[in-house]
Amino acid sequence: MYRSIANCVIGILSPDKEQCKTYLINMGVLASTNSNRIFQFFDESMNVFGFNVLKKEDIQLLVTDAAPYMIKAGNGLTLLYPNLIHITCLALTLHRVSEEIRRNFPNVDILIANCKKIFLKSPKHIQLFK
Repeated sequence: MYRSIANCVIGILSPDKEQCKTYLINMGVLASTNSNRIFQFFDESMNVFGFNVLKKEDIQLLVTDAAPYMIKAGNGLTLLYPNLIHITCLALTLHRVSEEIRRNFPNVDILIANCKKIFLKSPKHIQLFK
């Protein structure tokens, strides 16, 4: 049985690094992962503050992975939050591509695993994979 965990992290977009702090405001175990549930989770998370502090117009950026249900949820949320821009994380996409390559080319996967073993046994000053 799989568990789906959702986290909502907020922060201030600012060129000043001192102001760029992030905060985990909500964490939930979801019974299902679909666009409706993600939509509800995000909206519930934004209501943690109440809109007397944080207005819908203040929410500007949503970063998710590129799963189809996340894209659908992001599209729906842009209707509810007028200034929201939904983007997908490139690092997660690259990870998915690399996992697919590993599945389709098992010999390359074995070669990389063996190279890692060699470097892990090397002296500490040249270890690359720890």
